Amino acid sequence: MKRSKRMESIVKLAANEEKQAVARMSQAAANLEKKQATLLELEHYKLEYSQKMQLTKGNSIGVQALRRYHAFLASIEQGIAQQQQEVQKAQQAYEQARQEWMRFRTRTKALDTAMQNCRREERTQETKGQQKIMDEFSARMGRRGKKRQ
Repeated sequence: MKRSKRMESIVKLAANEEKQAVARMSQAAANLEKKQATLLELEHYKLEYSQKMQLTKGNSIGVQALRRYHAFLASIEQGIAQQQQEVQKAQQAYEQARQEWMRFRTRTKALDTAMQNCRREERTQETKGQQKIMDEFSARMGRRGKKRQ
């Protein structure tokens, strides 16, 4: 079996690993987007709730209602802080998946280049071998022609 043929199997395996890494990276990217969207929703909700309260402040509200407002606002802020941590973890996971994909991509490219070089070398050797055969054949034919004269 030619060396390029053996390398072709290795390149296929590397390309499959790269494909799997792309899938993991895509999944990590989707997870990151989902976490970021949730964070934006929480921040929007906090802003909306705060604006409603500002409108209500013009009217007299009770102490209990004000305490509930502050407690609820604090829980929203806590949820935002937790979600920010989730976004940060998702960003790290995505970055790790991206770096892993880059490693696999680099490896696949290097192996593919090596396989192409092997193929080129094999073609060169085949061409040289064929040329040698043709030269030997021509030399024999030339010697036969000289013997007949």
